[in-house]
Amino acid sequence: FKKTFRLYSSEVEFIDFDTCNFDHGFKCGRTGVKDRLKFSACSFTVNPFIKNETNEYDMEAMIFYISNKNDAMDLTLEGCRFILPDSLKDIPQYFVNLTSSSFSNIRLINNTFNANVNFSQSTVANAFITYDCRYNGKILLESFNINPINTRLQWTTIMGNKIAVYENKSKKMFHGGLIDS
Repeated sequence: FKKTFRLYSSEVEFIDFDTCNFDHGFKCGRTGVKDRLKFSACSFTVNPFIKNETNEYDMEAMIFYISNKNDAMDLTLEGCRFILPDSLKDIPQYFVNLTSSSFSNIRLINNTFNANVNFSQSTVANAFITYDCRYNGKILLESFNINPINTRLQWTTIMGNKIAVYENKSKKMFHGGLIDS
């Protein structure tokens, strides 16, 4: 997909993407997914040279964005790569954005995140699993609500001051007692 793949105001049973390249990101909002949204061996990036026109149906470019406040959905990312130029990495609109959403399950397996990942203010009712992932950015977990019984977190993948909070007012990231500007 050379331009942003958008899924808005739809009702679907499930969608599986296998070995797809999203050259200008993926956005899903106001969409009911009854079963699952699954990405296997996909690549996500943003082309800084594509200028999207902004109108009532479009927002600025984002590498990966899900806004799901209605029915909880299953999300699986397996063997995927999220690649951003370093110049865009700390700009909030380019975070892997799963904020303010409801999920039944989130499974993150064998992914590479060369971007910050934002789970802030989201809820996972059942299983939250992150296994064999490489987080080369920060993981934002402010007000992230998970089921502690069904959470499987591989500590070696998130250690080293990767858990952070982003303050919009000061536009700074706080992690492990450190501040990034």
